Amino acid sequence: MNELDNIQLLPARVADYLGIAPATLRQWANKGLLPYTTTVGGHRRYMSTDVERFAEKFGMLNGQTNIRKILIVDDEQKLADYLAQKIRNHATKPEVLAVYGGIEAGFTLTKFAPDIVILDLMMPGVNGVEVANLITAHHPKCMIIGITGFKNTPEEQQFIAAGAKACIYKPIDLDEMFMALDLHNTDVANINAKE
Repeated sequence: MNELDNIQLLPARVADYLGIAPATLRQWANKGLLPYTTTVGGHRRYMSTDVERFAEKFGMLNGQTNIRKILIVDDEQKLADYLAQKIRNHATKPEVLAVYGGIEAGFTLTKFAPDIVILDLMMPGVNGVEVANLITAHHPKCMIIGITGFKNTPEEQQFIAAGAKACIYKPIDLDEMFMALDLHNTDVANINAKE
């Protein structure tokens, strides 16, 4: 986009440019974070200059990201592979690796050096809380996001206490996952905090 060309953009084009899901764009617009106009038919349009200012403010120009590597740890191999594929296809194109257990995660952490670990809470053998404690102790800059099929368990509280940023419930909502991942920049978390 060129600052001189102040044109109206369709939501799909804006979402693609920012590397976000259309649902995330709607949420930010509803919060008043990104101005838009409405057509006679009720469809949203965004001015290119507003989009560029927003992208610059939050470090989102052309898929910029501080997040380069994401490790997914889940004993449900199909789910881990599904999430890996969806995250790889995100506009920011992070490097993604899926492993299928806590012990394998322990061996992979140092070699792969992820920025984010998406971690199943309930796994046989070494569970998510134990892996989260390992990550916090040896990789303190790594963000931890939990996934679980069980709500409000003591393990979930231990998991958050071990340093996890959030816990997302199965079945996984991809928009919620992408928002939790802050795929663009750590400043993007500030977008969601402003209301």
